[in-house]
Order: sequence, then C-alpha cells, then structure tokens
Amino acid sequence: MSKQNQRHALIVVADGGRTSVAPSIQSLVDQGSRVLALDPFYFGESKIASRDWLFSILLSSLGQRPLGLQAGQLLAAAHWIREADAGSTVSVQAYGPRSSLYALIAAAVDPQTIQSVQLHDSLNSLRDILDRDWTADKYPELFPFGLLERFDVPQIADLAKLKQRSAQD
Repeated sequence: MSKQNQRHALIVVADGGRTSVAPSIQSLVDQGSRVLALDPFYFGESKIASRDWLFSILLSSLGQRPLGLQAGQLLAAAHWIREADAGSTVSVQAYGPRSSLYALIAAAVDPQTIQSVQLHDSLNSLRDILDRDWTADKYPELFPFGLLERFDVPQIADLAKLKQRSAQD
C-alpha cells in the first residue's frame, strides 16, 4: 500500500478525560482526521470516584503497575485500529503530564504500532514530580517502584526514537 493510500488514525488521551479536550477533538475531526478519544484507567469516564489510589496499591500487589496498565490500554487500542484497517498508521496526542508519560512509554514499547506521539504539557523529567511535591494519593501511576532509578523522560523518548529508527532499517 502506498503512503498516499495509507489511512491514518489518531488516538487522543488527556489527564482531564476525553471530554476535557472535546474542542481539540472536534477540530481534528473537522480537518478530516480519524480520531479515537480514549479514557484509560484512572481518567475521564474510567476514573474511580473515591480512594482511587488504593487501586494502585491493589494492582501493585498483583505485580502490575497502573502506568503499565494505561500504556497497555493505549497500545491495545492502537493494535485494534491497525487490525481493523490493515495498513493504517496510528499516532497519539496526549494532553497533560500523566497522559503524556504513559503515551510516551507506549510508543517506546511498540514504535511500530504507534508511529508518533504529540505531547502537550508533559513532564521534562520524572524529577518534576518530586519538585512539584506531587503525592501518590493524587497521582498514583506516577510512582512505579524503580522507574526513576533506571529511566527518565528524555531516556524514554530516546528509546522510542531509537526503536523507530531500527524498525525502519
């Protein structure tokens, strides 16, 4: 399939949920883009009403991390789009520091599925979480054990780019 005939889809995620970026989504649709607005675990319509941070502890006790679950849900949606429309490319627009982090991780894990990521209001470093004095009860997925010890936002972005380059070679 030639690049001209290739269809493109865009997944939009936001810290405030999909309704918080409805005008941006409408603008993309008006421009002719195929858009999937997604509310993964902890966001928008998938937000847990009270004591949501306790679910982070529950997931962690099972060996899972909320950040990984969110990245996995985003990747599952991207895989679904590609399977439904063979040859389709997928990009992600993420609004907010939380959504930007899991979108970047998803792109680093599978750059063949997620072609590009556009981040709005993303973290420059995981150290920003500490500098802003964010707490695990408000931002539970931003506290996976050992992440900052091994990676930071620029390294994750570089990993996505390196994998994208090697996938094209």
